[in-house]
Amino acid sequence: IDVEVLSFILKKFKEKPQPVYVNVNNYKCEEAIINIFIESINYSYFSKAKYNIFIPNQQYFHKNQIEFLDCFDMIFAKSNYIYETFKNYVSENKLKYIGWRSPDISISAAHKSYNDYLVFYQDTNFYPLKAILELWEESFPNLNVVMQVNRKDLTLKEQDNITYYDNKDMDVEKFHTLFNKCGVHLCLSEIDSYSHLINQCKLVKSIPIAVGGGPMRELMNRDWGYSIGGKKKKLKEGLGSRYVFNKEDFVDTVNKIKDLSEKSLESMGNNGRQDALKTHGMCDNLFKEHLSNVFKI
Repeated sequence: IDVEVLSFILKKFKEKPQPVYVNVNNYKCEEAIINIFIESINYSYFSKAKYNIFIPNQQYFHKNQIEFLDCFDMIFAKSNYIYETFKNYVSENKLKYIGWRSPDISISAAHKSYNDYLVFYQDTNFYPLKAILELWEESFPNLNVVMQVNRKDLTLKEQDNITYYDNKDMDVEKFHTLFNKCGVHLCLSEIDSYSHLINQCKLVKSIPIAVGGGPMRELMNRDWGYSIGGKKKKLKEGLGSRYVFNKEDFVDTVNKIKDLSEKSLESMGNNGRQDALKTHGMCDNLFKEHLSNVFKI
């Protein structure tokens, strides 16, 4: 998704830059004015461009790479969390907060059902999903789970108000329809660098439930979503921490939403979309401003 986002931002430039996308595992890279590394780094590419920019995901940035950060002309932080994490390792004149954005997959005519909750799970750590299934009561709304269904390391709970969708069998149109339909999204990943799930939930005017820690908390506000408690655990290899959601808070939050009127939930959804669009515009402006400053180095 981040490559798609970067491409979208660059297309809005008046100068119409012509980006070439290269897998960092390749051994060949064309010469360019600027290299922009997203998440991963190939140091052999540094000499191929006059300027080198890094957009990190802190949880995948190995601590043994810290010594190479000074090789970059600029580091762009997608969240304040990333900014605060990396300022311990690189001079702040190279480190710039830009925010980030997500593809807008909203469908204006989509039917919204606040009795349908969504879990979209791609992570290899299945603890949050296991916990959600364990806690999901028969009196709760419908839970729609999109995931790789045929996993041997996960037992799927059979219950009338739980429906499973194998992501291998869902085409884009079907997924987008379900994503827009479900009025509440469970965005309970333990760690992220910038949560597209939360932001896209806001864009489709649904209500996110997320852990109130790390970069996830920056996208949350009581005007449009629910943050729940989480136990902080330091990452062993990457930078930053992960957050395991509080089960009691989760159950209380689901029950609280059940008691809200549809009008209140619609208002929260509108607030979330307005905020997402506002931060998108800020990201576009900050990215262009700081990219222009690279040439002044």
